Amino acid sequence: MIFELEHKDDHGVIKYSTEQISFPAFVKHLTFAGTGKYRPPTLAFRYLGFLFGYFPYWGITHFVLPQFIFNDPTEKGAISKQIGRTFSDYLSKRIYRSKFSYSYEDAMIQKGLPITGHRPDFYCDNLKHQFAIEAKGFSASSISANEMHNHKKQSQSGPIPVSFSIASVAYDLYKNLKVKFHDPVNDNVPYDREISFQLRSSYFNSVIDLVEQYRFPQTQSNFPDFVSYNFMPFFQPFFPPRLKLLVHRAIIQRNWESNDWLETIERPQERNENYYIDSDGIGLSVID
Repeated sequence: MIFELEHKDDHGVIKYSTEQISFPAFVKHLTFAGTGKYRPPTLAFRYLGFLFGYFPYWGITHFVLPQFIFNDPTEKGAISKQIGRTFSDYLSKRIYRSKFSYSYEDAMIQKGLPITGHRPDFYCDNLKHQFAIEAKGFSASSISANEMHNHKKQSQSGPIPVSFSIASVAYDLYKNLKVKFHDPVNDNVPYDREISFQLRSSYFNSVIDLVEQYRFPQTQSNFPDFVSYNFMPFFQPFFPPRLKLLVHRAIIQRNWESNDWLETIERPQERNENYYIDSDGIGLSVID
């Protein structure tokens, strides 16, 4: 899918560009953005539900909702929010080299803070800084400067110190998709290694639990550093595409205390419609 991006950096410079995201990339970010202590089979069903649920909506420059959903403000609003969260996660990794995006509430719990007051959506980690994102998704054809200012204020709320915060707003979702990605001034807050490692461990353990509990068959991987697992072995005779989960070997070996292997994974730029590998070492493959 093609979308228009307006990126305002920490120096106040605005850049406009035309970007593209593949369907496997969209589903990966939609499934994993904000996930923490998900336990099997939640993560598997979450992935499959989004894969099949969003495929009918997928277009070239926008999402296409059936009329009965488009006319329902509640359901359309929920879908718009999910789309907004997806693009905020995708762009945080493309632009600011984030490796992980956690639910901000998970980070608060990890810090022993009560879940009260205003706060952003995501707590992100790029191995050098922690930063926050307020993610929005709207059907409106335009977003005013005043609205972006309010979303930026929301991104800066919350009790956890962060190096910077971002307001990410996807809009005009159903006609001509656009995203505004605005970054306030850097506050130069020290990197919190302890909470980053704790959240990372919960995230990766959820993936390992999924693989081990359901004993997904390991299949031939086309990527030397990744292990491939068949997601739907029981449905294979009825559903031809081979849906696979790609997991970096360091995760399977529980070797995530080191950052060396994470730093070798490039920012997500893959536009292949058959597979997608994210910068967190997890990918999805849909191959006929």
